[in-house]
Amino acid sequence: SVVPTETAGRTVDRMILLAVVVDSAIVLLFLALILLVKRSFSRQQKELEQLAFCDPVTGGRSRAYFTREAVKLLRAAPPGTYALVSMDVEKFKLINDTFGSEMGDKTLKFIHDVIAARLGEGELLARISGDVFKLLLKCGDRAVLERRLGEMAEEINRFNDKLQEKYLLTMAEGVCIVDDPQLDIVTIQGRANEAREAAKRSKPGSVNVCAFYTNDGRSRMLREKEIENRMEAALAAGEFEVYLQPKVELRWNSVAGAEALVRWRDRTRGLLPPSEFIPLFEQNGFIVKVDLYVFEQVCRLLRKWLDEGKKPMPISVNLSRVHLRSLDILAPYDEIRARYDVPPELLEFELTETVAFENAEALRMVLGEFHQRGYRCSLDDFGSGYSSLNMLKDLNIDVIKLDRTFFSDEGENDRGDSVVQSVLELARRLRIQTVCEGVERPRQAEFLRRTSCDMVQGFVFARPMPVADFEELAYSGKPVPMAQTE
Repeated sequence: SVVPTETAGRTVDRMILLAVVVDSAIVLLFLALILLVKRSFSRQQKELEQLAFCDPVTGGRSRAYFTREAVKLLRAAPPGTYALVSMDVEKFKLINDTFGSEMGDKTLKFIHDVIAARLGEGELLARISGDVFKLLLKCGDRAVLERRLGEMAEEINRFNDKLQEKYLLTMAEGVCIVDDPQLDIVTIQGRANEAREAAKRSKPGSVNVCAFYTNDGRSRMLREKEIENRMEAALAAGEFEVYLQPKVELRWNSVAGAEALVRWRDRTRGLLPPSEFIPLFEQNGFIVKVDLYVFEQVCRLLRKWLDEGKKPMPISVNLSRVHLRSLDILAPYDEIRARYDVPPELLEFELTETVAFENAEALRMVLGEFHQRGYRCSLDDFGSGYSSLNMLKDLNIDVIKLDRTFFSDEGENDRGDSVVQSVLELARRLRIQTVCEGVERPRQAEFLRRTSCDMVQGFVFARPMPVADFEELAYSGKPVPMAQTE
């Protein structure tokens, strides 16, 4: 067939135009799709950054953001430019328990906002976890930095100015001055945390307590890590030894009982005093295993005395506050005592008076369980700073141990003597047995002999000693000699 040239040309032109339109539409659609994907990705990226770098409680920066930016600032600054501060709120848990978690979150945001308002250029702040904040501050003079932190704490507590009943927020801060910017950020934060724990162990005299990291602190941290690495193996190898300190009845200067204390005979360092490992064991919870180990050694010793036909003497063991976290404190103790078939009245548990102040109701329930099983209970360190006569009224205690702080070290102290006599007499009327511990001087022992004190425990008669030495002293049939040096 024959098609006119004009007709064919018009058809081709329409096809080409249609192809161009379709191709353009496809390109535009593809570009729109790319823009849509890019916009969605950007929105998702912002949401991820919001989740990663924003703290949902305070609305400020998160741990991840703080770590990333802190590394950048430290690497770019000369040594000593910055100090990393680890800060938390003392006993913050009470706020959540008393006022609820919502008020706790509002308090954390308030603290964050107050601190953030006092930051300068190139400084960082973030809530790391719970009530712990991290700050990266320009260092300058150490005294200036400490004063600056104190001013932050005072500003945080400014809400109390118009309140009749004040609720003070005490800030504990550990400071690590970054002398080596190339140091790993985790190590720097660890040093600041260690300094903060040291600050918390001190007695705060204001709303702010601050401590700086030192090389001594690093040495202590390394030593504590070494102890933690060895403690399980040492317990299994029997490196922990039980020492007994006699309790002397003053009427006859005779041994009437003992307190079981633990010592660590390290295979390389020799005999270690409790002050080197007990505080650490209290922190990491290993004290529970040590207490049970000591209790078993005491039960084994009492069984030995019974089998040998000796008159057994009651022995007291220390019970850490860590045990109170358990729902059934006495189950492991009952199992050990039953295994050795030891009468429960020969065993006494010593609890410090700080436990009574921290959770008196829980302690009251625990004491009831102890007495139901036939055990005796004593209140240790009575008079060390927390004592209240209400404890004697409310707690069913068998024994109180008067702390060494009751006794004057130098000269005569008539007022102090009167207080001691009054407490001893009150305990006698309540049928509570008394032990005065930490007695080191003969004149103190002679004074107590004239009072209603039942027993004395201290260097004036004997130091803590191995079991064999205690047996020789206790079963010799002779009075315990009193030290003659003042």
